[in-house]
Amino acid sequence: MRAMLASNVVNFYDDPDEPEPEPEAQEWNADIARNIDYEIPFPCLARDIQQWIISTSIKRQPALAFAATIAVLSTVYGRSHSLDGIKGNVMLLCLADSAEGKDWPLKAAGKLLDSCGYGANIHGQMASGAALVDAVVEHPNSLLALDEIGHYFSSINCKTSNQYSREIMPIITRMYTDSSDVFREKGRKDKPGRVIPEPNLCVLGMTTERQILDSLKSTEVMDGSLARFLVIFGEKNVPHSRGRVRNKNVPEHIADALKDRKDLFSMANDFRSRELNVSEDYLAEKDLQDDSFHYLSVQMDKDGGDRAVFKTLYKRVAVMALQLAMLIDGAQDVAVYDWCISIVVQSADVFIKKFMHMCADNDNERYSKILQRVIKEAGKEGIKLSDLTRRTQAINPSLKKQLLTEFIVSGLVFERLEPCGQRPITRYFWQK
Repeated sequence: MRAMLASNVVNFYDDPDEPEPEPEAQEWNADIARNIDYEIPFPCLARDIQQWIISTSIKRQPALAFAATIAVLSTVYGRSHSLDGIKGNVMLLCLADSAEGKDWPLKAAGKLLDSCGYGANIHGQMASGAALVDAVVEHPNSLLALDEIGHYFSSINCKTSNQYSREIMPIITRMYTDSSDVFREKGRKDKPGRVIPEPNLCVLGMTTERQILDSLKSTEVMDGSLARFLVIFGEKNVPHSRGRVRNKNVPEHIADALKDRKDLFSMANDFRSRELNVSEDYLAEKDLQDDSFHYLSVQMDKDGGDRAVFKTLYKRVAVMALQLAMLIDGAQDVAVYDWCISIVVQSADVFIKKFMHMCADNDNERYSKILQRVIKEAGKEGIKLSDLTRRTQAINPSLKKQLLTEFIVSGLVFERLEPCGQRPITRYFWQK
């Protein structure tokens, strides 16, 4: 049996035949997105752009190249047409570890927009809601290309942020919602608010999994804020790409095709998008998918449990898939739409599996899950108290001590004292 070494310190084994507890599987830390094939299989401009980004990348990340491709097409002509009130303005959140190839897809998007004369339509971090509105007034087709978007969203949503920063996310959300209508800015003092017909604001953000998963609350999923984003996971431990194309100039045929599409659609102040002409079979498939995912989200809500919080993600599966299909082939081929459905569903499933480990309603619950994950990640080797302290500096020390005590009492965590000179080392292990 386990011998007591000190108060609240357990686990040296008197019985050598008693097996040590196995750490819980680390599904959130596994590369479960690797099986999603993000490479566009249909001959089209979108496929050409994605393959160019992949071929010029230091690290081959089809998922990130796919996101950059869709963001560029959305900026060039996402405003031009609609279907049942749905426009091609997309919001993409790309998650990958540091040094795993997030940088080039963002830069490639800028090069592609430069090549067709839309270089001024790409923006970085905005300091205020008014600055964001300024940008979209001048360029109704705009792309927010944000590196380290997790840090940016944390800063603009922080309670200590100024009023002007906190306006940014609500304005992004409203512009997304008003993309088929009119965005009306809130007036300020004696200055009337501006009006933007059918704004097309696309967001392409790159960050690490931990930066997003550690900061999100379940309420941000439930209220639909996150459901507007297509969350895409890059692969882990990607080797450097051998034989990649060193010349990173945009190929002429891609630049010409983007220019043609840009010139085809007028961007006048009285702009109105045109309704796409699609087949009856396409509309029937769209209605079928709408009904299927609406039923699924309703059933999840009735069943309750941890997954019920994600019902808003599934409500928007068919909408997101249609947005992708509109940009890839103008919503013409049902096979393309069904492929887009598959991509959105698989992406949502991966996000849910990972997010369920960190989903929280308040700070204390989130800190508890962060602490759990750090201990779980240590695996069979456990984690020293000094390393645990260093990796959880955001958690108040007294709260951390309280949480650790609760984990030990409940049997989730055990401690082990290891000899180390005159002062033994405390090491923590996760057991389920």
